[in-house]
Amino acid sequence: MKITEAIEHYGKRVSVRCTDGEEITGKLDYYQTHADDADDAERIGIEEMPGFLTDIPIDEVESITPLA
Repeated sequence: MKITEAIEHYGKRVSVRCTDGEEITGKLDYYQTHADDADDAERIGIEEMPGFLTDIPIDEVESITPLA
């Protein structure tokens, strides 16, 4: 997945399917692009519960499904 596709869901509740089959559900709370830090991988952060963020490199994201 490309970071530009993930950014479309910023601030929304989503289900993220990772390339290893794991699913993570929560609010897409942040993203990091190469523009932010050219030496670090592009990534997204999912807030599964208040104060608990899961950091996922974008190359490990298979799909993002918006939830109601």
